Amino acid sequence: MDDPFADIASVLHTVSHRVGSEIMVIGAHARDAVLAQLGAQPGRQTEDVDVVVGIPAGTSYRAVVQALGTPVNEKGYTFTVEGMPVDVLPSIDVPEEAARFSPARDIVLDVRGQAEAYASAMQVEVAHDCVVRVPTAEALALLKVIAWNVRRGQTSKDAKDLRALLDAIVERRLESDALWESDTLARFDHDPDAAAWWIVGSGAIAGLPVAARVCAQIIAESGEALLHDMGLSGPLRVWDLRLAALRLGLEGR
Repeated sequence: MDDPFADIASVLHTVSHRVGSEIMVIGAHARDAVLAQLGAQPGRQTEDVDVVVGIPAGTSYRAVVQALGTPVNEKGYTFTVEGMPVDVLPSIDVPEEAARFSPARDIVLDVRGQAEAYASAMQVEVAHDCVVRVPTAEALALLKVIAWNVRRGQTSKDAKDLRALLDAIVERRLESDALWESDTLARFDHDPDAAAWWIVGSGAIAGLPVAARVCAQIIAESGEALLHDMGLSGPLRVWDLRLAALRLGLEGR
């Protein structure tokens, strides 16, 4: 497929240089980059750009983003760069602070997992002097679960993105010898997809222990709603079993 960053390379370059930091692309552009890497088709088109910016020790989010100008709406983290809206979220290492990031009055966001995804991300050159980070497939999937939980009342697009990512990841995992080991398959009633969902979860723990724990809790509390928004609910309950396998993997079990 075409370069998913081609139409926003200039914007990414400007944001990165203004904030003086290597940024991580998230949102739809990262989704399409990861899907392409997995050999899958891109998702819906978007005009928004979503990035995560590193926050150096001793520096505040507001100090880092002030070079981007004044936020363009009440959310406090959306800026206009070269005519495009750019959502800029922080990489916060302390889980308690990340769970209640407040970019503006009465706006509270859960950005847990962003710091772990940032640290483990792939690096991609999008311009001559601009390298950005892109989350791994597993990291982006976990970020989608957390994002869905934050704004599930307004949109189901994060759940739809999660489904696309899991479908693509599972397709690759079905080629893995580890998935077809008898013990793994037997544990999940010989459902290779359930075994693959478990491998996704268990593989995320090493690099994203905080995000894995958060996502396991979200699934435990709201798994049925998540499946519904993913378009996977049904009378046979097969998707419930696969989501349960993902949760077990995220819990390290």
